[in-house]
Amino acid sequence: MEIEKLSALRIKALGLPVEIRALRKWHPRFKLCDTCYVFVDRCGDGIQAIAHGRKDQQFVESSIEIGNCYRIEAYACSEPNKHVNALAHPVNMRIGAASSIVPITNTYEFPRQYFNFCSRTTLDTFCDDENVSTGHLHIRFLLPRRMSQNTNKIST
Repeated sequence: MEIEKLSALRIKALGLPVEIRALRKWHPRFKLCDTCYVFVDRCGDGIQAIAHGRKDQQFVESSIEIGNCYRIEAYACSEPNKHVNALAHPVNMRIGAASSIVPITNTYEFPRQYFNFCSRTTLDTFCDDENVSTGHLHIRFLLPRRMSQNTNKIST
């Protein structure tokens, strides 16, 4: 059975089985009928998955435990919803009661973290409000005042 990479998923494409690790789960503000997840595959690619509606939420939340790995079939690829989108992937996975979610073994190959570095401007293009982003990291760079020309050592 062929396993699809998350990076190859496109809108309205045939959803081949994917193998993922569930990393994060949240309920978007003002969208209590949605449950969002961050999934990562063996290659380190991430995607946001959404269970929409009470029936789908109940099924998915009872089937997926954060940190565990699964094979998911019978899902749909949809356009990202600008109000709940947290990743820069061109599609979101729609999962629900019609999906097949089966735990898998041999999970040592799956990353336990997902990082997607981008500028603040890029973040604003796919996430309307800074409060709906799932997490962010601030890095402060300390720049030297001058370089010594003779020794190439930094002096302050």
